[in-house]
Amino acid sequence: SPGVSFAATEQELQGYIKRAQKLVPHLASNADSVLELFTSICKWGGVRVPTQDANAVVANLQRAANRNAQQPAAMNSAWTKLYAMFYPDAFVIYDSRVATALVGIAEAVLDDAELDSFKAQYPDLGLIAGRGGSRPRATRAGWHNAYMSWPAQLDANRLVAAILRALHARSGLAYSARQLEAVLFMEGY
Repeated sequence: SPGVSFAATEQELQGYIKRAQKLVPHLASNADSVLELFTSICKWGGVRVPTQDANAVVANLQRAANRNAQQPAAMNSAWTKLYAMFYPDAFVIYDSRVATALVGIAEAVLDDAELDSFKAQYPDLGLIAGRGGSRPRATRAGWHNAYMSWPAQLDANRLVAAILRALHARSGLAYSARQLEAVLFMEGY
């Protein structure tokens, strides 16, 4: 919400991350608490909780932790928020805003040959339809539908990690995935 400051949002997300980190070592025995936290995260994100099955939530978190393209975890805008809170250094919230921003920035700064190389390096990135704002946007390159795509999530994680390393190398400052996400959310809206 535009009425909520970045500092307040960052504080709320840090609260979710702290709660998640306490649950990570013993997910299965804390399944009900994991589901309760997932419900809070979904309420913050304005998305529907995709399941009330606490064991299914735990199973998807365990699959997500492996980051294996052949063993996908459930994917949609709710699940990606959950993974980002439980594994904050490994996962970006990959929703329609972030997907729009990543594609739009790549198209704005890369020439055709560079864009082809970028797409080869991150072959599963694509567009996710969103509601409101400027989504969908016209693109100059063909991008596939990345909605509910586990491989797209994994590519987005790798790309965001690379961007963070580049930012650190250039500025000497250590930004978090949540901070970069905030910029991408606004650019992608």
